[in-house]
Amino acid sequence: MRDTVKRTLLSLEKDRPLIAAVSGGVDSLVLLHLLAGLRDEMGLRLFVCHIDHAMRDVSADDARYVADLCEKWGVACHTERVDVWRRVKETGESPEEAARNLRYGVLRSYAETLGGAYIVLAHHAGDQAETVLLHLLRGSGTTGLGGMRVIGGDLVRPLLSFTKDAIEAYASEHNIIPREDETNSDTTYLRNRVRHELLPELSSYQPQIAESLCRLAAVVQADEDFLEEMADEWWTRIARTDGRRVILSRDGFRTAPLAMQRRLVRRAVSAVLGSAGGLSLVHCDRLCEMAAGGHAGSRCPVGREGHLTCAYDEAIFSRGEEHAAKLTTRPLPLGERTVLEEVGIAVYAELTDTMDKDGGVYFDADKVALPLRIRSRRDGDIIASCGKTGKKKLKKELIDCKIAVAERDRVPLVCDADDRILWIVGIRAAHIAQPDQQTKQYLYVTSEKEI
Repeated sequence: MRDTVKRTLLSLEKDRPLIAAVSGGVDSLVLLHLLAGLRDEMGLRLFVCHIDHAMRDVSADDARYVADLCEKWGVACHTERVDVWRRVKETGESPEEAARNLRYGVLRSYAETLGGAYIVLAHHAGDQAETVLLHLLRGSGTTGLGGMRVIGGDLVRPLLSFTKDAIEAYASEHNIIPREDETNSDTTYLRNRVRHELLPELSSYQPQIAESLCRLAAVVQADEDFLEEMADEWWTRIARTDGRRVILSRDGFRTAPLAMQRRLVRRAVSAVLGSAGGLSLVHCDRLCEMAAGGHAGSRCPVGREGHLTCAYDEAIFSRGEEHAAKLTTRPLPLGERTVLEEVGIAVYAELTDTMDKDGGVYFDADKVALPLRIRSRRDGDIIASCGKTGKKKLKKELIDCKIAVAERDRVPLVCDADDRILWIVGIRAAHIAQPDQQTKQYLYVTSEKEI
């Protein structure tokens, strides 16, 4: 067991602090004993965090026990009390879910104060089997069936391959006396029902059910790693970020297999909202259908704060109403690169004697009133066109160019000093001030993505 824990620690970033989450139960005390025993040999910067959930009358005694043991073993201990029942009332979460969210909130907050510490958890093979079953019962996809990882981001689980019997044998051998938590036997909680009722029942069909579930998790994790590498490639090809939005090319998205579409949607939601954990399979598939086939201007909520909005060529994941923010009017000085932070692009304009550059638009400089400026659309805007009347409503032009309603206030317009629209940036140039054989000097305007 010691060698396995050591190998796990050797794969982590050197000199990064470790926080052992210690409840006082046998699993976490064995974990702490192993870490404390490796501390000097490996030069570990080891800390302990104990969360008092205040759900039992003796919870304060548990906190004191852990603090005393840490003092005995020479490990700094941080203890914090949380109010689970209050969170249950405020959020409607189950007591299990509320306790877990509060617990991880405390751990990550403490990790941040230590400069980004790893959080070391005492989950074992039995916990892994229970987790896979719980995810299966909730209708999880393959990611959930992969269960927990030995190393997953800032979370480290060195004991994940060991059974409960092995951990208890270690505790007995080293005279480790744990605190008993009677709520672990309370089958009111779903995980406890899985542990004490479902797993024993399944073992009557397959005596090695826990081991089988752990093998399933390992197989799925390997498949997940491969699929995530593929998702990285798809993401590079069809996704981009624009401020706090994620934008997917709809043409590219449609060509992706459904399994990849689901991953891309979950990744987009996670990038915008910080997590895709609450996104059900039904909701994910609805977002996939909309991103691929929704009509321009259609919109679908994502969680409490997010939205998916369909443009003609893009599926836009955003938070709140940020996607509707108008551009700030600003000057466009010649010879300077002007960055439009709101839409993630830069615009550049200059006077030139030739038309030898690609990727921009040209005007007759003598027919343009300087200085230039950039703004968003206004009611009543028109743009010079080559139609019968020589002009066209900007709104109609944006519709014809397939710009979704939600995006039209974010389209930059380059205007001259007389407020004539010269260029719908990246979309269409106006039919005014066009160069001809008499042009002596050109106004060149171009744009690029601001990364």
